[in-house]
Amino acid sequence: MGELVLTGNGRRYGGPFRLFPKADLRDGLLDVCVFPRVNWLTLVRCGPSLLLRGTLPASAVEAFQAESFTLASPSPTPFELDGELIGHLPVTFSVERSRLRVIVP
Repeated sequence: MGELVLTGNGRRYGGPFRLFPKADLRDGLLDVCVFPRVNWLTLVRCGPSLLLRGTLPASAVEAFQAESFTLASPSPTPFELDGELIGHLPVTFSVERSRLRVIVP
């Protein structure tokens, strides 16, 4: 359970921040970072490490990898994707392996 959930497939989030250090674009797994609470204490615990090293302290978040996962809430909870409100929970995330083909000349 958590108040803020971030997910990604690459190591970086929001520019220089390495929130998903185990991420690998080829492994077929999503990387998930769960903040149990989001309050001033969370900001005090995470802010310095994030600003100085670009990482989060492991003790402040729960991190895991999964092929798919579902976020749900007992009450109506807004859901944002890339900063845009797109609906409400529940929502399911999954990876489609080798879906994007890149051709380099």
